[in-house]
Amino acid sequence: MHAVWLRNRTTTRSTSGSTPHEHATGEKPDLAGLPHFGSAAWVHVDPASKLELKSCEGRWVGFDSQSKAHRIYWPGRHTVTVERDVRFAADTAPASVTTPALAEGETTTDITQSTLSALSSVPASVQGGTEAVEATQPTLQQSQRTRTPSQWVQDLTTGKGTARGCGTQRLPTSIVNHANIASNDHGITNDEEAADAPVYSLAAMAGDEPTYREAMSGPERGDWEAAMREELACIEAMDTYELVGRPVDTNIVGSTWVLKKKCNEHNHVAKFKARLCAQGFSQVYGVDYVETATPTTALSSIRHVLALAAAHNWEVHQIDFKNAYLNGKLDETVYMRQPPGSKATGKEDWVWRLLKALYGLKQSARQWYEEVCALMAKLGLVRSKFDVGVFFLFKANRVIIITVHVDNSILITNSDNVMSTLKTELAARFEIADLGKLRWVLGFEVQCDRTARTISLSQAAYIDTLLACFGMTDAYTLTIPLDPHVDLFRIETPEHDQRAMSGKPYAHLIGSLMYAAIGTRPDIAFTVSTLAHFMANPAPAHWEAAKRVLRYLKGTQDLCLSFGHSADGLVGYSDADWASQRHRHSISSYTFLYNGGVISWSSRKQPIVALSSTEAEYISVSNSSRELLRLRSLLAELTSPLTLPTPLLSDNQSAITIAKSGMLNARTKHIDIRYHFIRDGIASGHVVLEYCPTGKMVADILTKLLVRHKVEVLARLLGLRTA
Repeated sequence: MHAVWLRNRTTTRSTSGSTPHEHATGEKPDLAGLPHFGSAAWVHVDPASKLELKSCEGRWVGFDSQSKAHRIYWPGRHTVTVERDVRFAADTAPASVTTPALAEGETTTDITQSTLSALSSVPASVQGGTEAVEATQPTLQQSQRTRTPSQWVQDLTTGKGTARGCGTQRLPTSIVNHANIASNDHGITNDEEAADAPVYSLAAMAGDEPTYREAMSGPERGDWEAAMREELACIEAMDTYELVGRPVDTNIVGSTWVLKKKCNEHNHVAKFKARLCAQGFSQVYGVDYVETATPTTALSSIRHVLALAAAHNWEVHQIDFKNAYLNGKLDETVYMRQPPGSKATGKEDWVWRLLKALYGLKQSARQWYEEVCALMAKLGLVRSKFDVGVFFLFKANRVIIITVHVDNSILITNSDNVMSTLKTELAARFEIADLGKLRWVLGFEVQCDRTARTISLSQAAYIDTLLACFGMTDAYTLTIPLDPHVDLFRIETPEHDQRAMSGKPYAHLIGSLMYAAIGTRPDIAFTVSTLAHFMANPAPAHWEAAKRVLRYLKGTQDLCLSFGHSADGLVGYSDADWASQRHRHSISSYTFLYNGGVISWSSRKQPIVALSSTEAEYISVSNSSRELLRLRSLLAELTSPLTLPTPLLSDNQSAITIAKSGMLNARTKHIDIRYHFIRDGIASGHVVLEYCPTGKMVADILTKLLVRHKVEVLARLLGLRTA
């Protein structure tokens, strides 16, 4: 479009030395100050807060045909928009930039933009301006020299910077070269963007988890081959397959090796682990598999049983089931290609007919779970109706509680003798690894103090890993997750130029923070939930806010979720923040405490728009009562039937009155029937709704941003204490 516009304002032979524009309008074109095509242009934006950018950089590609505004190309989105408030950087014209002198050994590659080809025949000057405008655009040259990344990046690519100090082998040259270039589509490179690029997270981990080809071409080939031989020997010992001729017109599932180094407590490589996996993505529904759904123990249930163990001073141990999936028997006939590097001599085209559930098959986890259920029933344990990953037995002087999370199990008993007998019975059926007293579970460090009758959960090591992964090990610390005066929803997400967020692993960071928020750190749950709203198109201010949460975690890294500091039974808190965010949906939250620590919590947006704060609180109370009944029922299974109702506290008197009265009026008649569930809980005697002053509402930390004093007070009430 700009090429046509410019041609109409240059002299041609057919118009006797004048321009087509002058011939049509009778006016000479004035091209004084015409920007070069592709020049950097800064478009003014109205910042919603002091944290947001006041302008965005784009590329000038001409004038709009319908107005006098500018057409701006946004490289990050590959779109063109029409803008009026535009400023041009002085001496900035990428199409005519002089290439800097090259160091020895460097080369350049000539790149001519196709859109400039139309300008090649334009004369050097145009009549009618105060000065001549150079019309012939020189060839754009893009340097292909390798930029030197920051020291942090160099450490990663050489194996020095992995999280938790477990070294990696040097990356393949192709990956390192790609990391060193780290250029965007426009030949622009800077170390700050490169340091945030996801390729460096890959660099930190690739040496610990190489592909089969990388392992076989690396210096540790012998170690990996030994690990693969060990895995194959185990598979054969468990009668996992039989070698058969390749059947005709039958789906054959692929196979692959998953390799990983395992480190000890000193962060030294302790073992080379090789696992043969089926490529489940190549399975066909109805042919190779049908049912795949498999339960695991909920985190709230794990915290619940640990709080119960602390209250009764029970033994808490841990075991791993070795090669768990290989114990599951397949119901379907599945054929799989022989593993890479281990094909039978003379029968290379034969396949494995799988008899057991190999890792990677879609139904493997389900088949393993069925084997676990069969064993638990044989041992006399009962599966919980309220969490099918929990099994229990209360008989005479024996107390047994087992949680199963894939191949990891927590064993809780009332004595050492019962624990020893239980392990013997489990080992008689499956091969297990006895890990002794519980120290780690699902990435949580566990500290059991039998003398003080306390159990504490910590994610300090996980936080260390996050800080290293995102290059914030030396970051300054903060005392609150986010400034309560900052409204994240008033920060406009970038509509035009997304280059400011190019290479920023925002989704990766939010997902990583979320595991801490649902694991042991309810104090960041609301902040992380709010930041997750901007996953699709975050602004730089959102990225800074997410990093602020990391700084807060670094400053409060020693906080543990502790049980045993109170003899209180199960008690719940329900709260809501009415229409405080731009979407106008209220925020519901609840916390349930047992034995001095929080075992379950939630912070989420309500699905409907409440018409008043009372309605928002009423909806929150109803949602909270559902979790209350589940926790109450699980507690009754693991102890004894509860005769008294469980208290649920709210700080809204009107919501309590509506729930207790059961009456409809003009302000409540529109409320959906599902939110009247709380009334049934009260009528049945399972729930007692009580008033709690706002200053003591523990769930308040899950509905809004708070100042430092309130964050510290409520965090302690939740059971977060310094280790």
